[in-house]
Amino acid sequence: MEVLKRNYDEILEKVEKACHLAGRKPEEIEIVGVTKTVDTEKISASLDMGIKIIGENRVQEFLSKYDFLSKKDVKFHIIGTLQRNKVKYICDKVDMIQSVNSVKLMDEIDKECKKHSKIMDCLLEINIGEELSKSGADKDELQRMLENAAKCSNIRVKGLMCIPPRSLDEAEIRNNFNKLYKIYIDNKGKKMDNISMDILSMGMSADFYYAILEGANMIRVGTALYGHR
Repeated sequence: MEVLKRNYDEILEKVEKACHLAGRKPEEIEIVGVTKTVDTEKISASLDMGIKIIGENRVQEFLSKYDFLSKKDVKFHIIGTLQRNKVKYICDKVDMIQSVNSVKLMDEIDKECKKHSKIMDCLLEINIGEELSKSGADKDELQRMLENAAKCSNIRVKGLMCIPPRSLDEAEIRNNFNKLYKIYIDNKGKKMDNISMDILSMGMSADFYYAILEGANMIRVGTALYGHR
């Protein structure tokens, strides 16, 4: 697990550098360990090092690890595209769903959580690059979700999330993050029922440094932490 520790230290160092440049505090940044295809032994080791949140993409894989990891001091986030028919399997087990991309999914989460008397923290996923190949709400769907949140009794909208287009160009990367930051700030300034814009989840292994510079307070790292798989 020596490589894992080195990776984690490098991430912390990079977070610190970005925060210093942006005039922010490293403690503001929450790190989500993205555990897609990562075995429970390695996940457990990362928790011992300081990771407090893990993010899973697939419901089936999450469920296969849940019994082991639920005994640990860790929060579970679903960060991948979530089909409405899978909500019932995870709503009593996860702490947050980051990938809420439609009113229909929001309503399904609300309905299933009601059965468990649970209020689910959610992030609204925005397709900031307007890519046809990616999920996420456009501006119109975002507005509908914001309005719909007031009607939901068992979800709580905590902020926004995005997976921007892949790019090697710093200006393009930062521009996409900045676009979401502006949407986040614009809505943070509004008084809306059942919505508190506290979390801006953007930035992954290749670009979280720029995401922090553009205002992210939650980053999702998989390869940078656990290595290529």
